Amino acid sequence: MFVTEAPKHSEQCYEADFGEGFWIDHWTYNMDLIESYLSIYPDKQEELLLTTREYMYYDSPAWVQPRRNKYVQMKDGRIRQYGAVVESKEKEAQLHARDRDVHWVRTEHGSGEIYKSNLYEKLLSLAAIKLSTLDPEGLGIEMEAGKPGWNDSMNGLPGLFASGFSELCELQRLVRFLIHAQVKLSGDSVLRLPREVAKLIQQLRLAMEEYYHDSDEADCRDESKDYSFWSRISFFYYEAREFEVQEDDCGGKLVNIHSFERKDTPYFLEGPTRAMKVVGDIVNGQELYRQIRQSGLYDRKLGMYKVNESLAGQPFGNDHRGLSLRLEPKLPGDLF
Repeated sequence: MFVTEAPKHSEQCYEADFGEGFWIDHWTYNMDLIESYLSIYPDKQEELLLTTREYMYYDSPAWVQPRRNKYVQMKDGRIRQYGAVVESKEKEAQLHARDRDVHWVRTEHGSGEIYKSNLYEKLLSLAAIKLSTLDPEGLGIEMEAGKPGWNDSMNGLPGLFASGFSELCELQRLVRFLIHAQVKLSGDSVLRLPREVAKLIQQLRLAMEEYYHDSDEADCRDESKDYSFWSRISFFYYEAREFEVQEDDCGGKLVNIHSFERKDTPYFLEGPTRAMKVVGDIVNGQELYRQIRQSGLYDRKLGMYKVNESLAGQPFGNDHRGLSLRLEPKLPGDLF
């Protein structure tokens, strides 16, 4: 009797705790859940996105450092991105001083009520944040928080200023969903965004207008540019070309980078797989399928797809623990 009655008088509490970093792909699985729900309850889209204002924001004692603090020069002269995430003892103390609901963002600089949004507002905030982390050429989402995606054997990539085309596809998918949903929602719907997010969106608008203006001019000057490889390359990494070096208070060498040169990794299956979710927007599905079947990603003898092509000769990156890792799975040519 107690087991059945207790839940009726209980309140569900969500708890979370910072572990060791922020993986680039963790946010990409939200749309899978949303689309699955709406495929069963298509009539509940407005209720899902607008009516329920109970979505909270994780209040973390850790954050991603600005570029000026994580772009460093090694003793051998290499430029890398290390120490991307830092933790604050003061923030940790503030969180644990709370009586309950410790890890949720509050108003009044952490001393007020828990800040809550509806789902549309939270997804819009997510899209803005991810758009702000496009890589130098706008081909992928930066691994700016020190972690790659699900493939842990790629831990060296973030140190190489790497980015993922897979996550760019997921951003396209999210933005497309928000635009289509907005058309169907009530005309009198009012969105409430945190001031910080509203300011970010305004700055992004100006930055994107300037970016596309410069890109159009550059493309006119260089007609040989071909970005048709987008749907096949999963990861890019960048080498600093123009930069300034200065010492920090501890004698370390921090770097201010003015320009990068893009490098493409060999083909991985993840990029095309994610690209299939946005067929018609970025890629042609049938053409992409033919390209992958003809590439080194398909093992004709076994009749199976590989995780990636050979990575022989690829550069090394170091993770935040200083462990040297090559950009390859533990067994080259591992199969799904």
